[in-house]
Amino acid sequence: MILNILSYLGNFSYLIKGIVVANEHNKLIADYYSNMEGKTLNWVTFLNISFLFVSVSAIIFAIIGRGFFAHNEALLLIPSAIYSIFLFTIGFYGNRQVQLNTEFKDEDFTIDSNEIKNGQNRLLKNQLIQLFTEDKIHKNSELRITSISETLKTNRTYISKLINDEFQMNFNEFVNKYRVEEAKKLLSDSNNNLYTMEYISEKSGFGSVNSFTRVFKSIVGFPPGKYRGSNK
Repeated sequence: MILNILSYLGNFSYLIKGIVVANEHNKLIADYYSNMEGKTLNWVTFLNISFLFVSVSAIIFAIIGRGFFAHNEALLLIPSAIYSIFLFTIGFYGNRQVQLNTEFKDEDFTIDSNEIKNGQNRLLKNQLIQLFTEDKIHKNSELRITSISETLKTNRTYISKLINDEFQMNFNEFVNKYRVEEAKKLLSDSNNNLYTMEYISEKSGFGSVNSFTRVFKSIVGFPPGKYRGSNK
């Protein structure tokens, strides 16, 4: 029993490391994709936390001993249910995970780091804002940071750093800010009252109405339906 308990305790460090790795992956994805739906590893974090719970449960069951369950056979359903739910969750989220290319390579363009440091930042910032305010590039639900770097003839890393430093947010947050503003305009227009939230989310650049609702609420403070109602 002691060996089993030590084995479970030894797994804790790997589970915690898995959570850290998943969080780092999510940060990388947020600096590359404007639509993160199905691309994050939040489910891995959830599974690691769940496995921690399962490990603690296993330790408790080991301490209680088999004798306790021998006299209460119905209680055997508890550990059985825990392990079954855990295994089902692994398979369910594993099959839903989108395959990604995480080997983000920067293209070799003419602008180098010295030019960036010597004043190119201001020009790039203005060009970046123009892409969103005038060209409405955020309406593309599959917009990636590489599309912007190719348009501006610069490096993906430079654009990512520019957004991080100048706007204090990652690429995903930066794009969603413009998408939410676009949605607010559509929701405030009485001519759009008959349009569904699916239509509004699509016209704003969101990949799905669920993503639209979640992001809108996180930025504005309440869901888009309530925002539309308050503007009638």
